Amino acid sequence: MLFILDKSLENIEADSEEHHQALMSLLSAYQNRHHLLFMEMKHLKILHGKIGGKIGINGKKILEALYNKVPSYKEFISTIGYHVVVYLDDAAEFQGVRRVGKTWRVPLSYFKYGLLQSTLLAENDRDTELYVIFSEFYKIRNKFNGFNVPVRRRSGGGSGIPRSLQSYIEGEYSPCLCLTDSDKLHPGFGDSFTSKSCRDISDGSRNIVKHIVLDERELENIIPVEILDKVSPDYNKLIDNLNDIKGYKLEMWKYLDIKSGCSLSWIQRKDAGTVAYWKTFVHHFERKRKLCVSCAGKVEEVGDNCTCSKIDGLGERVLEKTVEYLKDSNQRATLKLLEDDTRWTMLGQAVFEFLLAPVGERVRV
Repeated sequence: MLFILDKSLENIEADSEEHHQALMSLLSAYQNRHHLLFMEMKHLKILHGKIGGKIGINGKKILEALYNKVPSYKEFISTIGYHVVVYLDDAAEFQGVRRVGKTWRVPLSYFKYGLLQSTLLAENDRDTELYVIFSEFYKIRNKFNGFNVPVRRRSGGGSGIPRSLQSYIEGEYSPCLCLTDSDKLHPGFGDSFTSKSCRDISDGSRNIVKHIVLDERELENIIPVEILDKVSPDYNKLIDNLNDIKGYKLEMWKYLDIKSGCSLSWIQRKDAGTVAYWKTFVHHFERKRKLCVSCAGKVEEVGDNCTCSKIDGLGERVLEKTVEYLKDSNQRATLKLLEDDTRWTMLGQAVFEFLLAPVGERVRV
């Protein structure tokens, strides 16, 4: 993640052990290529002159290495949304950890306990893998060649992700980006317990934590269709079935069960709002039932066994196959394939910014 050292650090207490320890946590994170540090050169020069002789030879060398790299970072950091501003604890304009939009304002003493790599927390391991791949694609597309996305991955075990997020906040001080499915069945569907719980935990936290909930039902719904076409032999069949439905709109793809598909009995069991949203599917299935030799004339609820009353999805392993394909494919060739599909870009950018670090070997001291 990008940590910007505020000019108030010019007034750092040269003999404060707490300040020394906190500053060294930030410098060590930069040295180890876990995070990116930046400070305007004129302020960094003053900080170096004031504290350089007080934090040991290692700290002094890291400050000097940062000073030499700052000019090359300046243009790049203007492109970064999510970032942390580190200010001196007694700066009058800030008190404690505060988040405004994509900016966290954090007192220096917050880092006295150390600073590890950022954590990416998602519902399962495959989710985190795909999010990281999206971030790498974002980096390549924007030619951010001098930067990397080191990550600590955590899985919440599906609905257990609120507990995982709460546990992280109680035991960690390093940045965490938490991403969850929306589980929405249509645009007006209410927030799921999982996403609402994660949002409440994140909003109430005094840590560098952000929760993002997908607009789509699940992560599978945001996989670019050009990739689904590559990884699933059933993709074209699914598209043909959807195109046969009068009134089907592309927006519905966001809420379709990509893995299992959709059936008449599934819709019939849902609330009125969901039934109304999927009514074009209901009418389609009912028309097919009238022409079906097995089901015509039946008035009872139809199960999921007959093809007249359901559309099959792409299977439970579609996310796993996507990750495997993207890991094995040429990244630049895949990016060219995705030129017309940018639904993944927002997520890739958010993950890139939270995991951001400079490339290369650790700073030698």
